[in-house]
Amino acid sequence: MTLPLLLPLAATAFQLHLGTQCIQTDICSIDSITFDAARQQLVIHRAESSGYYVPISSIDSISFPQLQSQASIHFGPDLVSTVNPYYFDGLTIECSGNHVKVVSHCNFVTDIEIEGQASEASILVEADQPIRLHLNGLELSSSRPSIIRLAKASADTILIEGENSLRHTASELDRDSPEAAIYATGQLTLSGSGTLTVLTEGKVGHSIHAGALDIEGGTLTIDNSSRGVKDIGVICSPIAIMAEEAFEMRGGRLSIHATREAGKGIVCEGPVTIGSNQDTPLELDIHCTGKTLYTPGSDGHTLTEGCPAILTPGSISIRSGSISIETADNASQGCKAGERIDIGGGRLFMHCYDDCLNSAGPITFAGGTSVCCSTGDDAIDSDYGEPGAIVIDGGNLFAYTTQGPSEEALDCDDNRRILLRRGTVVTFGGAQHPEQRTLGSSQQPYYLGAALDDCRSGSYYSLIGPQGIPICTFRFDHDFPSTQSLLSSPDFDPASWSITESPEPPVGFSESVAERFFLY
Repeated sequence: MTLPLLLPLAATAFQLHLGTQCIQTDICSIDSITFDAARQQLVIHRAESSGYYVPISSIDSISFPQLQSQASIHFGPDLVSTVNPYYFDGLTIECSGNHVKVVSHCNFVTDIEIEGQASEASILVEADQPIRLHLNGLELSSSRPSIIRLAKASADTILIEGENSLRHTASELDRDSPEAAIYATGQLTLSGSGTLTVLTEGKVGHSIHAGALDIEGGTLTIDNSSRGVKDIGVICSPIAIMAEEAFEMRGGRLSIHATREAGKGIVCEGPVTIGSNQDTPLELDIHCTGKTLYTPGSDGHTLTEGCPAILTPGSISIRSGSISIETADNASQGCKAGERIDIGGGRLFMHCYDDCLNSAGPITFAGGTSVCCSTGDDAIDSDYGEPGAIVIDGGNLFAYTTQGPSEEALDCDDNRRILLRRGTVVTFGGAQHPEQRTLGSSQQPYYLGAALDDCRSGSYYSLIGPQGIPICTFRFDHDFPSTQSLLSSPDFDPASWSITESPEPPVGFSESVAERFFLY
């Protein structure tokens, strides 16, 4: 076959149409095209290859279009069609009904665009090298263990382009390997400028499960309404995001709703990092409104699984962004870390039944503005047991608990373990013990004691400093009796301060968080 005589002038690709599948290659990469000895197969010869054989009976037509730069998978109502420009480089795309299997032995990063709409559909990717999936107008549903499963490769990327949705019904087939709408065995990066909605239903489903997860961009909405299940000695929890090694969010918008029993937001076995030192827009909203599950444990004690928003045995670091967290039941902390919690920037609003921030190690505030309200426990709780259990070294903090003297705004078992260096601090919570009215150390003036008779939700309170100038204004979500208060700021004067009450919201402030805390 003399190829040049057949080519349109603008052609750059040689394309074979095989039913709903299409394979193509760059014309310039082809040395020659021949037939086998029996003239049953077309043989495409490329440099450094012994030839690629395609049965002639499977070829519907041959065309010479412009070269497509990336592979594509289109889900239709009745069939799946594909275009594969990497077929001769080691990429295969196989379709069985609405289920697609992609296998890549390419020695380069492969881009695949996926679009269309289908039910009971799935995508399995097995790749030696990283894959980039471009989701652009994709709408899939399935009750299989996963809708998108990325296997083998150590790192893959999903680029969110356009509007996309995945609806997954978990059936609890294997408790040791929970089902997930998106499952990646290695590191998964989510990026782009589009939207992706993941709906998880059924029993004990994970919405996204990855070896490590990195969110760089896009708008991601996760609604996990799958329910937890229990038996004697075991409780299995639905989880919106499960990261086995690490979770990092550096940009984009992530909204999580976990609404059923033992439903959790983000669970990670390693460090959790939110925000960066870059000026990248970031929004994170987590609402865990399900109920806690209880069951008899194997040792006779009650096993408890709550609904925390962020849970890790490692560390939690918040560096930037706008973050809103809500939990609604017992044993449902906002952020719970085994090693430490560091708040270095951003605007953080937490309204939790249990502790807003809970750590077995130190909790440090070094920047940003944080509002922590607990309706059933401590607002901030460190079990570190050493000086520096709670360190306030910058930023602004408003924390309170509505449980009166039975719980504390800042709980580290001894106020002498609190180190105050700089920042604006207003807290309400804890019993007023005379021996607890001294901090471990402070580099700026403060007051620790009773400050209000009653805290009412309908009022705006302003902390007034020297010369009658307001330092900050704050508002409570609930009524509760007077408790111990910690008041401090760089301009605070322990001998000349007051708190005023007004039914009107403040004006002239420079910063606010969730209309609860206003700074001037």
